[in-house]
Amino acid sequence: RAPVAAVEWLAQKQAESQDFSVDFLVGCHSAPYISSLHVQHGCALARFLDCSPHEEHGFLTRDGTESSKFLTDPSAFVASWGIVGRYVVTEKEHRDAVERGAGHSFVVAASFENGMDGSDGLVILERATES
Repeated sequence: RAPVAAVEWLAQKQAESQDFSVDFLVGCHSAPYISSLHVQHGCALARFLDCSPHEEHGFLTRDGTESSKFLTDPSAFVASWGIVGRYVVTEKEHRDAVERGAGHSFVVAASFENGMDGSDGLVILERATES
């Protein structure tokens, strides 16, 4: 439920904005992102964590991928990856890590619970405007 609701919310925001960008700092294959954002409103500036497995010492691993680097040290990863206007994260606790890494404040723009299955919901963080 949360992935679909989050993407629908983002699609509305994209339709309202000329300057739309979003980084998905969530697990691989978590939601139908591109199909909802691209088909309805043109191609969005959207980035996703790479989690492509690679062979290391004869075994497949995801160690060293963007996804594993983000999970290991979210703040350092965000600092090295660059800053956009929005982030989609899976846990509310990641907000502090995103703010530390980006060096900028973010507000919770929307929050979507996943329902009864016990999995994390999604939180969309937007860059706070300077007052």
